[in-house]
Amino acid sequence: MKSNQTLLKIIFLPLVLVAFFLSTSLFALPPSQLKGKGEMPKAVQVKLRGYMGKLGGLFASVQIDESALKSGEGVDWDTLGIAFKEMEDTLKEIRSIKEFKNYDAFFGQLESDLRTVKGYQIKKNPKVFDAFNKMTNTCFSCHALYRPENFLTQPNHEKTVKLFQGGSQQD
Repeated sequence: MKSNQTLLKIIFLPLVLVAFFLSTSLFALPPSQLKGKGEMPKAVQVKLRGYMGKLGGLFASVQIDESALKSGEGVDWDTLGIAFKEMEDTLKEIRSIKEFKNYDAFFGQLESDLRTVKGYQIKKNPKVFDAFNKMTNTCFSCHALYRPENFLTQPNHEKTVKLFQGGSQQD
């Protein structure tokens, strides 16, 4: 059973990580390209980027456990509890930073949702994953609010391709 979980993690982890990095790429964009209820200052973007990476890794680990449950494998409830505790600690740290006060409503909702999720985890109730997926909607609503206007526009990689083909940066 453990070897199947390891195999499942090897297969799904890269897929989940790629999806996470694509979903959080908006934090790498300059504030002038952001829309929503105000612009996100550059300093806030830079600080938030580190936290989003950490939370994304934790989210990926939860999604791996959800995949294990769906495939008939057992869930490692203790590891799941550790991931939720780290999420909780990270959210508390984020809320203590004054530059993030404009986003308090989102972080407050995440903390509330996380309490529900942890309650299911403690009881080893599979509903934990439904509650967790509901919690991620709070994340996505913040991401959507600060999504860049050119979100679906593909960048021009022509210079990068030329470099890999032996060209120079001046080409």
